[in-house]
Amino acid sequence: MQMETFNGYEYYLKKDRELTAEEKEELHAFLIKMYPAFAKYYKKNKYYSTIKPQMTCLIREPTSKVLIGSGKFLWNTLKTQIGTLKLFAFGVLIDTEFQKEGLGTHLIEMLIKLAGEKNADLLYGSTENPAVHKMLSRLGFKKITCPVVYVNGVTGKRETQTINSYAFEFKKGIINRINSLKEFDIGIGPM
Repeated sequence: MQMETFNGYEYYLKKDRELTAEEKEELHAFLIKMYPAFAKYYKKNKYYSTIKPQMTCLIREPTSKVLIGSGKFLWNTLKTQIGTLKLFAFGVLIDTEFQKEGLGTHLIEMLIKLAGEKNADLLYGSTENPAVHKMLSRLGFKKITCPVVYVNGVTGKRETQTINSYAFEFKKGIINRINSLKEFDIGIGPM
């Protein structure tokens, strides 16, 4: 487990097996609060992602220790049309009340550093939020312009990502090569 603070908020980055049953329940409740439409999915899978391996970040308010944000960090080695890639991916969710304080930006900066330490080729994320588009661009992410496809980890069906996908490249030129493809298959997803 890694722990650090940012503006007093506590960030705990844990491997899946390090999460306690209480933390998983807390994540479960937080996700349903933020996205009630996905309650059925979260109830089935218990928390954020069915993809393994992964790490989870818990962001806590400093005084009450209440969970006010979470993030996921996962990885996979892919065999693609442009060669084998070490793809790392992330997801970030910050409680509406605590947005615009730099908490998500700080988490993504942590994950860029961690992915670099793990010799990633790419760090991947997707979003529909215009503010997140700007933040990712500021952090050096580039848009993936070709369709991103994956096998849905729950249904087993092949799907196409319909929201904006971004990647931070650790090896120059990879995103240009990906964007030249007919489609970019990220394996099991959505990541």
